[in-house]
Amino acid sequence: MAEARLGIRTVIYDRGLSSDEFQRYLGWEKDRAKHQMGEKIIEHLIDLKTPCVVRINEQLQPNYNSMGEKHLIYSLIADFNPVEMMHVRMMELPPFEFVAPYLEKQTIEWQCDYCGQVNLVAEHLECRKCGAPRKAMK
Repeated sequence: MAEARLGIRTVIYDRGLSSDEFQRYLGWEKDRAKHQMGEKIIEHLIDLKTPCVVRINEQLQPNYNSMGEKHLIYSLIADFNPVEMMHVRMMELPPFEFVAPYLEKQTIEWQCDYCGQVNLVAEHLECRKCGAPRKAMK
């Protein structure tokens, strides 16, 4: 999956409103844009086969048209970055999740399939070198 980007941009005019009325109008326009963006994001995420990270950038910029009238440009941009899947190999794991206290002298290890780091079952739920989870992803 390649990186993807979605965006929404709306222009908000002052329309001679008082400060309080304009703030309410601005909030309504921002909420409407966020709702539209949320629908677009969900539609995009449903089609994906692998996990991704979504970063949202919100901007509100004042602007002037050719007549000198002030208005605001509100934009939301969502960047989708694919997540690299890490697969972990198990080594001599006990049938239960944690080692019992009376077995402390017995060392049970697992090796990360991503970076090769050997970790202790009793101490590391994820690789201490690269952060890959101990459980294999299916």
